[in-house]
Amino acid sequence: MQDRHAHLLLSAARADLEREFNVSLPDFRTFDLPALQEGETETSAQAIARLNRWVRQFLVPLCQRPNYLEVSVRSALEQAQKSGVTRFEVSFGADFPRIYHLKPEDCVERIAWIHQEFTPDLDFRLDLGFPRTKPMEDLEKWLGDILRVRDRRPDLAAYFGGIDLYDVEDAQPPETFRSLFRTAQNAGLKLKAHVGEFGSAESVRHTVEVLDLAEVQHGIHAVESPDVLRFLADRGTILNVSPTSNRVLHAFDWDQRPDPVERLREAGVQFLFSSDDYLLFGASAADEMELMRNS
Repeated sequence: MQDRHAHLLLSAARADLEREFNVSLPDFRTFDLPALQEGETETSAQAIARLNRWVRQFLVPLCQRPNYLEVSVRSALEQAQKSGVTRFEVSFGADFPRIYHLKPEDCVERIAWIHQEFTPDLDFRLDLGFPRTKPMEDLEKWLGDILRVRDRRPDLAAYFGGIDLYDVEDAQPPETFRSLFRTAQNAGLKLKAHVGEFGSAESVRHTVEVLDLAEVQHGIHAVESPDVLRFLADRGTILNVSPTSNRVLHAFDWDQRPDPVERLREAGVQFLFSSDDYLLFGASAADEMELMRNS
């Protein structure tokens, strides 16, 4: 089983972090839910705001602990392997080395050591994650820094699997990132981007075309357009879908019939279930498969 959509520092098991750091972390799925009148439902904007509050209040302080990187990465890898994942592809923010006051080479070396020490049988790859909200000159510098590490350290080269674009979907048009993605493609990295989680079916098609994506993180709103589904099927683009994340963030109604999985299958679109952020949503790729099997 493969999990191709997760975020490395948000993929630890909550219980592992609580035990290691002697803290109590509330379950995000029930954290700070708004008081709603009868008949009202939480909006996706409210859910995202809750997520950001959870991260600021609970995750950011943990990230300041000297060993958070090591603890969270080990937990993420062990959790993936325990759930039956054999190939684990995770977004690793290209700016994380700076946040941890590490050189990119030292940061990747630490992650590689954890992998080799604790889960050497797990096929593990890093997708360099780039937020849409940052200036292009920063993104280009971060990509260049990482590619130089890969060229200088053949022993670490295999860890660099792809590139992933995330953050607010409409922060900047995909054309802004075309040169960044061409550089990554020329370096042999697989091209991914978050799109169609909250955005339209047409935004999925447009982003796939402009950035020549091999895979889409989420992309679930593509099911709203038969034309876009045909486009994805003909092109062979893979969607990495995360039903639990979509439900918790109210990004998509997975209870509609026929359900999205059935529509993807009928259209011939390739897709895989993914965990997204296990720390937040508590669902492994295997859990997602079981959830949809029983829906």
